[in-house]
Amino acid sequence: MNSTFNFRQLLPALKWIISVLVIAYVMCEFVHRFQSNSIHLEFAKFAHIESYVLFFLFLLVGFFNILIEAIKWKFLVKPFEKITLLEAISSVFVGLSLAIISPGRIGDFVGKAIQLKQINSSKGIVIALLGHAAQYIVILLLGTIAMGLFYTIPIGLLLVLEIFLLILCLTLYIKLPVFLGSLSRFKLFVKFQDSLNILEFYTVQQKTGVLLYSLLKYLLFVFQFYILLHFFGVSIGFNNAIIGIFCAYLVQLLVPSFLLLELGVRGAAAVYFLGAFSAAIPEILLATYLLWTFNIALPAVLGLYFFNKKSI
Repeated sequence: MNSTFNFRQLLPALKWIISVLVIAYVMCEFVHRFQSNSIHLEFAKFAHIESYVLFFLFLLVGFFNILIEAIKWKFLVKPFEKITLLEAISSVFVGLSLAIISPGRIGDFVGKAIQLKQINSSKGIVIALLGHAAQYIVILLLGTIAMGLFYTIPIGLLLVLEIFLLILCLTLYIKLPVFLGSLSRFKLFVKFQDSLNILEFYTVQQKTGVLLYSLLKYLLFVFQFYILLHFFGVSIGFNNAIIGIFCAYLVQLLVPSFLLLELGVRGAAAVYFLGAFSAAIPEILLATYLLWTFNIALPAVLGLYFFNKKSI
C-alpha cells in the first residue's frame, strides 16, 4: 500500500518533469537548428497571395494528417473500447508528447495507451504497435521504390526486390500474432503473452483498413512537405520531389534518433536526397524544420494539456 501511495504522490512531479522536458526540447531544438544553419528569413518575399494560399493549404493538410491518425487510432481500439474522435485526437497529441522525448519515439505507444479507460496499458501498447507496424510497412515499401529510382537500380531488379519485400512485410503483418506468440518460448516475453493475444482479435479486413489509413496519412505528410518546398521557392519537379521525400522518410525510419539528433537526421536526409535535385539547401532545411514544428513539436506541446489532465 505504501509503495502505491508513494508512487501516486510522485505522479504530479513526474508529469511536471515530462512537461518541462518536452517544452525545453522543442525550444532548444528549434533555436539550435535555425542558428546553427544561419538561416535568415526575408518575410517580405512571402507577403503575396500565392504564399498565403500555400501556407493555408499546408496547415489544412496538417489538420487532416492529425485527423487521419486519430481516426486510425479510433479504428484500432474500436473492437475493445468505444472512444470519441476528440478522445482519439487527445491520444495522438499525448503520444507525440511522450514520443518526442523518448528513443525511437517509443513513447508514442505509451502515450496513446494511457489515454484508454477500458483497456489496460500493456494491451493498449500492443494495439499501438500494430498501428505503427502498418505505418512502417508503408514507409518501407514506398521508400525502397524511391531508393531504387534515386540510385537508378535496374527496373527488373527493383521489381523483384519490391515484390519480395511486399510479400515478406504483409506476411509478417498479417501473421503478427503467430510471430509474437512464438516469442512466448522466451521467459522475458511470457508475462506479456496475455497482452499480445489481443492481436488475434483483428481480422485481415481490419488490418487492411489500418494499412489504408497509414497510407493515406503518409501521402498527406509527403504532400505537406511538397507544399512547403514550393512555399520556400525550391524548384524541384514533382517526380523528383516525391522520390527525394520518400527516400528521406525511409532514412528517418531506419536511422535511430533521440532528442537533439532527431531533427538533425531529418535535415541531413532531406538535404542529401532533395539536394541532389536543387541547390536551395537553406530552403530545404527550412521546409524540413517547419514541417517538424507544425506536425510534431506543436502537437507535442498541446498534448501536455491532455497528459496533465489525465489521471494515471
